[in-house]
Amino acid sequence: MGSRSARMRWPALAGLLLASACHVRAPVTAGPSGGDASEALPPSAFPPEPTAAPNRSPRNARVLESILAEPGSPPTVHVVIDDPRFPPGTGPRLGIDEGHHDFHTLDGMFAPFADAARADGFRVIAHEAPFSAESLAALDILVIANALHERNDHRIGGEWTLPTPSAFTDDEIAALDAWIVAGGRLWLIADHMPFPGAAQALATRLGFGMSNGFAFAATEQGEVIPNSIQHTRDEGTIVSGHPITEGRGPSERADSVRSFTGQAFEVPDDAVVVLRMPSPAVSLVPATAWQFDEHTPRHDVSGWPVMAAREHGRGRIVVSGEAAMLSARYVEDQRGEWQPVGFQAAEAHDNLVLVLNTLRWLAG
Repeated sequence: MGSRSARMRWPALAGLLLASACHVRAPVTAGPSGGDASEALPPSAFPPEPTAAPNRSPRNARVLESILAEPGSPPTVHVVIDDPRFPPGTGPRLGIDEGHHDFHTLDGMFAPFADAARADGFRVIAHEAPFSAESLAALDILVIANALHERNDHRIGGEWTLPTPSAFTDDEIAALDAWIVAGGRLWLIADHMPFPGAAQALATRLGFGMSNGFAFAATEQGEVIPNSIQHTRDEGTIVSGHPITEGRGPSERADSVRSFTGQAFEVPDDAVVVLRMPSPAVSLVPATAWQFDEHTPRHDVSGWPVMAAREHGRGRIVVSGEAAMLSARYVEDQRGEWQPVGFQAAEAHDNLVLVLNTLRWLAG
């Protein structure tokens, strides 16, 4: 526990966070029958005059955003890269896990993430099989984004309550570890509770310690600030010197990124911290996700890592404590207007750069 006692207006905080959590439309586009399309739209499917999202400074990677004609539809987003890392369809084989009740999937919340990876030349597929030497042999990079145990999967009657069992079996964890040591590349993304609990056993095997809560900035007086967090190089919450933050040159340098309610975690001594929490900061650890009161346990996470990388044998690992910042979706506010959450948000100046730099570092 930290020494700082966080205080807040509990009903106001809970209302704010629940609005963010519940009124979302995943990723990007309306399909032929009016539902969500299975993939991000190709450029030819866009209206004739897409515009760059307003947050973009001159970069060789850009987010294009267009307004669909259908009433009530969110905007669409599409990533364009002028200088991709690999020629189209020739890059590393990148699998997005879909075999562990994952909250973010290739055709769902991570469709814009997949769109960005494809634009950079990666070959992106869904990985639905249990982790084994045989299934992992088909991949160069594996992305796990908010895996869950079936007990916590609300889509099949589960609940976002404690306990949060491991999403992975012991055999799967051993297979993943061996695959990374032999040269595999893993990006493990575990957001706020219950996702860190589901990833804890795997993270522990790889040297990391999850914090199964909700991490927020706080005031010097200990009051929680229930907002997303702006990480900047100037303030030291973006750490200089690693390829993930430096990219291939000035146009790929991450100077300011936005995160949207996740966790903070602990890292082994040989890990390199890429993003960290501001100071002061606090983690709330509720028994039920999004439900906080004056009795909710909390601990100080000032300066704790939010994103970190390490070498592991011949392989590489990146761990991230927040998923929304790595993709794109829209939240419908109380006025019925669409608010961007993700790398197309106005404050997310370099989130897309961060995604691409991370994938490129994992690729080697």
